[in-house]
Amino acid sequence: MKITFTKSLAFLLLSAAVFTACSKSDVKPNTEKITGKTWKYTGYGYDTDQDFLLSSTENQLKDCEKDDTFTFYSDSTGIEVEGPIKCGTFSTFNFYWTTKDGNLTWNLYGNRTYVIKTLNETDFVFYKDEVISGVTRRELHKFTVK
Repeated sequence: MKITFTKSLAFLLLSAAVFTACSKSDVKPNTEKITGKTWKYTGYGYDTDQDFLLSSTENQLKDCEKDDTFTFYSDSTGIEVEGPIKCGTFSTFNFYWTTKDGNLTWNLYGNRTYVIKTLNETDFVFYKDEVISGVTRRELHKFTVK
């Protein structure tokens, strides 16, 4: 009887731990992960070997873009602010964005839909695979929290 009671108690405690350890409210939706922080562009280019890494030959991020910041607002708007090193005559760019089913639609450089590869408290990576003349190329964007 003591063994049965001990096993039952252990099972009950284990079940309680499993069902209360991770509630659905612990998982933030993509919108919450993107908004409320300033992101810095750390990589952009065509990942020719499709390893989600941008080698020095694949990374096309210009020096004048490395100090740019991006802020995504909860109303699906956002702003890119150029840093001290300017690429052109404009210092800010407004954009619209949405997320749905693990995808990001972003109209900064044309209304394009990307697959979100990584999105956590510090890193945001998204990509789009395209087939051009029978060759698949992966457009990859990388951000970190500033």
